[in-house]
Amino acid sequence: MNNNQNLENIPLQHNSENISENKENFSNLATPTFSINKRDSNNNEKLINLDKFYNHSLDDDIHNKKGNNLSSLPKGLQRFGNILFDIRGVVQLAGTNSEEITHLIYPKEAKDIEINQKAYKIHFLQASSWNIEAPKKLIGKYIVYFENKSAIEINLIYEENIWDWWGHNLSSSNETPIWKGSNERTEERNMHIRLFKFTWENPFPDSKIIKLDFVSNINGPGPFLVALTIE
Repeated sequence: MNNNQNLENIPLQHNSENISENKENFSNLATPTFSINKRDSNNNEKLINLDKFYNHSLDDDIHNKKGNNLSSLPKGLQRFGNILFDIRGVVQLAGTNSEEITHLIYPKEAKDIEINQKAYKIHFLQASSWNIEAPKKLIGKYIVYFENKSAIEINLIYEENIWDWWGHNLSSSNETPIWKGSNERTEERNMHIRLFKFTWENPFPDSKIIKLDFVSNINGPGPFLVALTIE
């Protein structure tokens, strides 16, 4: 199913806690340039709504780089690795040098992503930006909050369960992207763009998950999230 035909704009909202403390540069806050499609009416609660957190559309020149976009990624309700995702935008978090490189301010975290249901797995469609030569570095995490007030941290380890969204066409790496495409900038460099599916198995499937936070450690690359689905 594709949602390209539905071009109603969603309101762009930003949790004030997610905005950089650098108030004088507020005009440089990363926000979508192109409209983000309205959530498909066939969506369900298992496909988590990220409307409040998108800071790039799939058609934006991401990171202020002309032609550097995800426009070749299929939009709307799409199935990757037998998992259905709601694909409409990007939640990009900051990295160590992200503001210096892009002249844009990215949030350090996306807090209070509503789940409000039980789950035995969570599937994250994700990647990272601003590649470095530092495998096994902890670059971020998801924090899962349960109804019983307990919480679990899911670490994002660079080149272990999250990789850069640019890849070399002749790469011999063990990474296994769930989707590969291209844009103007990668074609000029004989590279490709890609996304990865990371699945977390919940050790407490009988406990209701209330929400989760998506957090950058500001430790090299900045993680980004395109979609997440509960199973």
